[in-house]
Amino acid sequence: MADPRLLDTIVSAIRAEAENTQTLTIHEHSRLVEDLNLDSIDIVGVTMRLEDRFHIQIDVEDIKQFRSVSDLLDQVSVLLGKSAA
Repeated sequence: MADPRLLDTIVSAIRAEAENTQTLTIHEHSRLVEDLNLDSIDIVGVTMRLEDRFHIQIDVEDIKQFRSVSDLLDQVSVLLGKSAA
């Protein structure tokens, strides 16, 4: 199970970036495009918020691979030196 504080931070970043997610239930298995209706600009914005929040650098090539909230969780966890498991 993911770190609940990290999940909360990622959910907050998604909600701050995409107005349409305010009333949606977001969990670690939520798909960014299909479930949350994020577009590529939204996803880049979310990653930028996470970079600023955690002082990390997410590679552009990695951003292209994000499909779900758990993908974001995994990447941020790795960059923070934590296990996402």
